[in-house]
Amino acid sequence: MQERQVTVAGENRPLGLPFHVLATQNPIEQEGTYPLPEAQLDRFLFHIDLPYPTRDTERDILLSTTGLEEDTAHQVFTAEDLLAAQSLLRRMPVGETVVEMILDLVRAFRPEEPGVSEQVAQTVAWGPGPRAAQALMLAVRARALLQNRLAPNAEDVLNMALPVLSHRMQLSFAARARGDSLERSDRQHRRRIDPKRHRRMSQTAAPGTAATGTAAKLRQEGESAASALPPLLVQAQQLAGSVLSGEHGRRRAGTGDDFWQYRPLQQGDSRRMVDHRRSARGDVQFVRERELQIAQTVHLWVDQGASMRFASTPELEKKVDRARLIGLALSILMLRGGERVGLTGGSLPPRRGNLQVLRLAAALSEDQTQDYAPPEDRAMAPHARALFISDFLGPFEPLERALSKAADRGVRGVLLQVLDPAEEHFPFDGRTRFESVTGGPSHENLKAAALRAPHLERLAERRDALERLCRAAGWRIGQHHSNDSALSALMWLYHAMDRGRA
Repeated sequence: MQERQVTVAGENRPLGLPFHVLATQNPIEQEGTYPLPEAQLDRFLFHIDLPYPTRDTERDILLSTTGLEEDTAHQVFTAEDLLAAQSLLRRMPVGETVVEMILDLVRAFRPEEPGVSEQVAQTVAWGPGPRAAQALMLAVRARALLQNRLAPNAEDVLNMALPVLSHRMQLSFAARARGDSLERSDRQHRRRIDPKRHRRMSQTAAPGTAATGTAAKLRQEGESAASALPPLLVQAQQLAGSVLSGEHGRRRAGTGDDFWQYRPLQQGDSRRMVDHRRSARGDVQFVRERELQIAQTVHLWVDQGASMRFASTPELEKKVDRARLIGLALSILMLRGGERVGLTGGSLPPRRGNLQVLRLAAALSEDQTQDYAPPEDRAMAPHARALFISDFLGPFEPLERALSKAADRGVRGVLLQVLDPAEEHFPFDGRTRFESVTGGPSHENLKAAALRAPHLERLAERRDALERLCRAAGWRIGQHHSNDSALSALMWLYHAMDRGRA
């Protein structure tokens, strides 16, 4: 198993990636089999007990496996997707609190550990080794990733402890004779783990301790870099949920692999369409419909240039933060509907699934240094849809070139112009100093009010130019102010993107 190859007739055959070993054991029939050595058991990530199914589950098994129609499995993940997820998982930051909880929990089950409880010393024959802590670290990261979180927490440690530790330790003969179990011991020790105590320990670490070393500093920097992602994900998920709960409403019956719904038999339906397993539950005959699967590709570009990092007052969101929120929320809606969503330029190709949400959130959190970031016009699939979000106040030629290339490839989409209310109304008066966000060009004017009319005129000219460009390319254009509700912009975008001509 560790060599990741098999030998047949003296010939070594390497096994490809991703590599997994699943082993089953029937506790009733073990004649002719031998227990695996502890060293081999330690290499399995989880030990999962499968009890008898519940009554409702067994009913579903009975009805779905005794009819003529057989359900077919369909692919939801490619090997490349799984390898990318494994790589992303190992890059996830882990807080000091979680690290200390893992160490405390694993070491608490070693009977020879100094300060271990009397119960463990009397009931545990041998405890988990270092590989248990490694497995628990990976498990809590995976659980956080599956729940759309970019960092694990204390709840992940407590939930993953039993399947990770149960096959890496052994009760003594006396404990087994008394009827003790690893599950009971695990529950008792989990109640002793206090996340607040670990948090206080990490906050009050004395200078000069290992917490101030290179590894701790690197972890601290990683947590700081990822701290902006969970709020962005939470806000985007909540915003998307305000539009529609669950998958969005473009689902309809048609040719596909995924089951959609049962509906009553109607006049004109063929008798061959009747699902006899579902119909056997009552007196009404039902037809099993599958979902029409015509996945489309959506390309997203969010301007992350320095000009977007402007907010006229501290109470307002920066334009880039609002653009990221709207772009990610719309991506979530599209992904829920089975669409493929990615970034323009080829840096993040369009994919499906929840993992793509995390990739998008990470990519959209990277600021760019130039004042005006030009839109990416590369790697857009023919006849796809696209969404460009920016203030569109920078040079006009790159945008014109991008939409021209998109139109040539049959790409239709939407421009969303995000402006600060101060840019729309120009409320400045008297002596005012205007500076670039990057600290570059600056201009001071003693009568800022005199600039209001020229500014509004140029803004109107830019807006007219954007509208003409969109009409020529077959795109639509919308406007949004950072002091307005993000939900209104998302609702408009959702319906604009859902229309075939966008």
